[in-house]
Amino acid sequence: MLDEPPSALLAPVDELIHAGVLVEDEERLAFRHDITRDAVRASLPVSARSALDRQAADVLLAAGATPVEVATQLASSAESGDEVAITTLFKAAEALATSDPGAAADLSRRALELAPRRHPLRGPLVAQTVLLLHAAGRAEEAKAFADTSLREALPSEQEAEVRLSIAGMFAVPPDVRVDAGRQALAFPDLAPVLRARHLACLVHNLHVAGRPQEARANLVAAQAALSSSGDASTAFILNLAEGGMEYVDGRFRRALELTEAADTAWAAMTDSELAVARLVAQGLTNREVAEQLFVSPHTVSSHLRHVFAKLDVNSRVELTRLAADHDRQ
Repeated sequence: MLDEPPSALLAPVDELIHAGVLVEDEERLAFRHDITRDAVRASLPVSARSALDRQAADVLLAAGATPVEVATQLASSAESGDEVAITTLFKAAEALATSDPGAAADLSRRALELAPRRHPLRGPLVAQTVLLLHAAGRAEEAKAFADTSLREALPSEQEAEVRLSIAGMFAVPPDVRVDAGRQALAFPDLAPVLRARHLACLVHNLHVAGRPQEARANLVAAQAALSSSGDASTAFILNLAEGGMEYVDGRFRRALELTEAADTAWAAMTDSELAVARLVAQGLTNREVAEQLFVSPHTVSSHLRHVFAKLDVNSRVELTRLAADHDRQ
């Protein structure tokens, strides 16, 4: 950080060791106690401390640290427009999404605060933050954030895509999912496939929410949208929803037929494709999936392309939603 050769630091480091401030810890130097370290930090002006933290983050990243390892430092020390901080916090939020969505949401929001108004990551950050807040169970905060930020950052089609992801999150209360779908369906110019998927999700979520009359009232529109679009993802969701409604009404044979129809796309996948789909739906990266299955990342990418084609999806988020639907059969 000081751009000084190690030899130039020998005398001051030796002085600090003899004073009991630093100690040798195997091959590294460390403060004798955390209290000492905190006292040294507190003695610095806030501006100097932030600047040192920011510089330390760059040094750690250059040495191979992961985004998660430097995220806290960057979140507290970066200033508006800091490109490295914005990108690194975005990646850290992605990495923490499955294990700690609450912390991931906070990092994503901080990256959004740093991003200038026309920054290319602003839209993805807004979408990421909304989904992470919902995944963390912070539904009220997520709704307020979505209602104020989505429309400012995204065109209507992309906002509808984000709301479709919310509509498929089973950790979110069904009434919240219904609201997300209805807000998206209020857009007048949705693409036919996106409208069909929203209508199918709406029927499913109304059924799960214990609102059968409303589910039935939307069923005809969803069936018409499916007929027009021919979308496999819509067919899967709608077959699942109709199967549930038929079961509740006591028509068990028809319920079984619809449930089996929903499973057709999954049955068409090979064992390798199913294994990749399951692990990706759990939030693993291609490299992590490759390590688990003892194959190359290239092989995982190839299987994932086949999975996307067979399920008629275009993103890992959609795959995760369909996997959750499938597991609930």
